[in-house]
Amino acid sequence: MAVVVSVFLLVGPGCDKHAEDKAAIKAALEANRQAVLARDAEGFMQSISEGSIEWFDRVLRLARTGPRSDVLALRPIDRALIIALRNRVPRKDLMKFDGRSFIRWAMELGWWDASAEDEETVGSIRVLATTATVKMRLEGRRTDREVGFVKEGDAWKVDMGDGARQYDRRFREAMDRYRLDENRTILQLETIMSGREARDDLWDPPK
Repeated sequence: MAVVVSVFLLVGPGCDKHAEDKAAIKAALEANRQAVLARDAEGFMQSISEGSIEWFDRVLRLARTGPRSDVLALRPIDRALIIALRNRVPRKDLMKFDGRSFIRWAMELGWWDASAEDEETVGSIRVLATTATVKMRLEGRRTDREVGFVKEGDAWKVDMGDGARQYDRRFREAMDRYRLDENRTILQLETIMSGREARDDLWDPPK
């Protein structure tokens, strides 16, 4: 009985075994946000996972050489990013960028915008071994926005792949709800966001 009581006192009725991880995750999320606000590419890259940077590497390779059939077979977020790359990035830069050099270029031009997240706060955090999910709140209310994390060594990093999966789910839900064509909508959104007409021939690799 004494052992049971001792363990109970050690753990405590409200003790959170993931408290240290959760504090580190909150700090990592804030570091990511501050890096975007400051257009600090190096800080941003330190705050995201290696898998996130490798994702940019893969998409850039496809943006350079991927034929229409291959690009159209990709998930929505990859298609949208390839169209943006082909529409906005000068060909000479697109041909030489890897994930890291692209992030430096895009950060300088303000491709990422954290201003919309200024009013968001961290809600619940769920930790599962080396992955975690943060549910965000807005003005104290729950939202459907989540931020995924992965633990690399001793550090928690933002998993942009998790954000990509959320984008795909929401995008497809919207397309189904309003009965819109995915690829036509991707071109229309790119035209609006960039101010440059996104033509159908962007599905083909640059010449």
